[in-house]
Amino acid sequence: MSSSLITTPLDLLLPYQAQWVADESRFKAGIWSRQSGKDFSTAAEAVRDAMIRPKTTWMIAAPSERQAMESLSKCKEWAEAFSVALAAEEIERQDGPNTLLKSGSITFDNGSRILAVPGRPDTVRGFSANLVLTEFAFFEDPDATWRAVLPSITNPLRGGEKKVRYPQRQDGSWRQDVQDHQRQPA
Repeated sequence: MSSSLITTPLDLLLPYQAQWVADESRFKAGIWSRQSGKDFSTAAEAVRDAMIRPKTTWMIAAPSERQAMESLSKCKEWAEAFSVALAAEEIERQDGPNTLLKSGSITFDNGSRILAVPGRPDTVRGFSANLVLTEFAFFEDPDATWRAVLPSITNPLRGGEKKVRYPQRQDGSWRQDVQDHQRQPA
């Protein structure tokens, strides 16, 4: 693609990635091939949303500290691509600089922020935000984590506007979660 054809950083996305970013459904479950741009595309969506909706919050939960911080790094790359200056960048650890990550975050000038946390029940419970559960099947205890976020994401008076989940379960049990949600009253 010639750089003269690029009018926005979103033009860099492949068609299926652009369709994912443009999909404004409240709940999304993505079953994509490995290394096909799930986090890259979702980071674009989160940053774009944070730019246009002041004081919005996104939380990205991943199986490990490394993966959570890598997802946050993709968000920082998109902020740079959009030429958006960050107001703050923070890393919070449980008990000092050499301990486990509690959260990492970037904050925009308009008050929006994107947090990255390890996907454990204690780091996601009771948090109201747009939620991304990346590589969900590889969480230490995906069922406990799902139970921890379920009250926040099924209550229309709490939480963010979007919920994104990459189940990756081999046994198809993610379908049961989606079906269970569809049966619950809004």
